[in-house]
Amino acid sequence: MAKNKLRVDTGAVTVEVNDQGDELSFVVDVIFAEKFQDLYAEVEQKSVEFEERQKALSEDDTKDGSGVFSNERERIALVKEVCLYFQEKIDSLFGENTCKKALGNAMRPDLYLELLEGLTPFIASERKQKISKYAK
Repeated sequence: MAKNKLRVDTGAVTVEVNDQGDELSFVVDVIFAEKFQDLYAEVEQKSVEFEERQKALSEDDTKDGSGVFSNERERIALVKEVCLYFQEKIDSLFGENTCKKALGNAMRPDLYLELLEGLTPFIASERKQKISKYAK
């Protein structure tokens, strides 16, 4: 007896993120849209906090005998904390190892923002397409 089959278009978006052909795949539904908006709001709020901490560290311009800032370790630790924060948030939304696939081992805050900004048009396009069916 032949099996009946049904395939539902969930609106999964697939984006190639590196030259090795690794892809991200995610479903742009109302839950995802809500989480994406929450992520942007949270990142904006955290960015202010990180900037304030960076400013406080930058105010101490004391250098050691080698010409290195005396609080260089704290400055580096803050940047690493920011990167790990972005990795956690992005991976929790798009799936485990998303940042590793897209960015390799690079840890620079601007790269995480670039990744989010780069994915935004794909998300917006898919949402617009799905919503247009019901907005007639």
